[in-house]
Amino acid sequence: MQRENDLDSWPFEQPRDSAVIAMRQIMARSEPILLVSHDLEDESWQFIGTSDASMDDVMVVSLESVSLLDSSIFEVADLPPGWQATRSEVGGVWNRSECVPDAEELIISPIPSLVATLLNREPANGFSTGTGRC
Repeated sequence: MQRENDLDSWPFEQPRDSAVIAMRQIMARSEPILLVSHDLEDESWQFIGTSDASMDDVMVVSLESVSLLDSSIFEVADLPPGWQATRSEVGGVWNRSECVPDAEELIISPIPSLVATLLNREPANGFSTGTGRC
């Protein structure tokens, strides 16, 4: 439930109209936000639900539009770049962790470059490592 003053005391360092990645299912209110990541490379935010993330489901939306759907993301607004927060259910406690790529994630992946393209940004060095979630 959104607190009355949540939007008046904007907790994110990024402006309300910042472009972020959210899954279509979240924006359609068919899935809750269970994973929030704050990208290390470009400090972008990503909001993931219960489905496996697919590029077909990626939407570029404003940070404010995500907060209007679920103001509990304000609880992780201070998440440092390179970190993620997960929870098992709506209303659950956010568990924070630093993103540490495993061996598979060290392989060059086109997904972060595509995300950068969607956000009209240049990916670092023209490519990136990892999944784009941190």
